[in-house]
Amino acid sequence: MQDIFTLTQKADTKLNAANDYYFNEQTETLLGVLRSSGVVPYNRTSQNGFLHKLFSASLVVAYNEDSPIYISSRKADAYLNRGMTTNTIKWLDRMCREELLVSEGYKYKAEGKCKLAPLINDMLSRVDVYTGQPLIAAEQLIQSQ
Repeated sequence: MQDIFTLTQKADTKLNAANDYYFNEQTETLLGVLRSSGVVPYNRTSQNGFLHKLFSASLVVAYNEDSPIYISSRKADAYLNRGMTTNTIKWLDRMCREELLVSEGYKYKAEGKCKLAPLINDMLSRVDVYTGQPLIAAEQLIQSQ
């Protein structure tokens, strides 16, 4: 079991690593689910998009390591001191409300040991990445009359 701070550090390292296409595809898939369900906002993505992606990536790290997510603190100061956004706890609470995260504490509050809902696990297990050569348009002469 790893706390959210450790998962976020691992996710940041993995996002900055060279070309892990499978991890990036999982992160983008989960980010799309989080945006469409209203967990993270879809507006101002040019300003806060990296924070949303980092949050999504930390959840993907938990999925890939088959590790529950431990929420060790709900204090904003703990998140600020570690360089994280204070919205993280709000997003985790929204995931609990949307039944995308299962908390051992309150039903609609992310506290203690949490795990990803079966829906998220199923979606992330189905992510597939095409690793072949990029598609190239076939050269075809256009006949002029």
